[in-house]
Amino acid sequence: MQGLLCRPIETPQPLLKIAIIAEYIPAIMVRTAYPTALRIYVNGNDRKRTSMTWYIEALKKFAVLRGRARTKEYWMFVLVNMIFIILLAIIESLWSLEGIGIIYAGVLTIPHLAVAVRRLHDTGRSGAWLLVGLIPIIGPIQILIWLIQDSELEENIYGPCPIVVSE
Repeated sequence: MQGLLCRPIETPQPLLKIAIIAEYIPAIMVRTAYPTALRIYVNGNDRKRTSMTWYIEALKKFAVLRGRARTKEYWMFVLVNMIFIILLAIIESLWSLEGIGIIYAGVLTIPHLAVAVRRLHDTGRSGAWLLVGLIPIIGPIQILIWLIQDSELEENIYGPCPIVVSE
């Protein structure tokens, strides 16, 4: 029984390299372009970022419609927004204040649209595709699918991929 537990596991060489890299770098993405080719993309900056850092970064670029926004940047912005909206709703109900949530949502409409446009750029689409969201029922579902979609790993017309730091 002890021989079975101590026996080394045989793995293909690329998987062993990935395991060694993953030990030292917490944020690692492994993508396979072809069945035989293996690419490793590493972004070491993710270690230092919190959800609030992503939120503030998106707010700083509130009017920037150029460039690309990672999936994580977009969804962290949405998450922190939802948390603030829930907190404001609680505050409104506790102290009978009205309109704080509406003001907050109104102020953050432009930054939210800007980060959504940059997110669509990351998937290779123009920001004008956000207008598809105006189509009842199907439009918002299609926009959600595009916002969830993975980034294009290669450089596109909107700039270099924000995920790929080194190859």
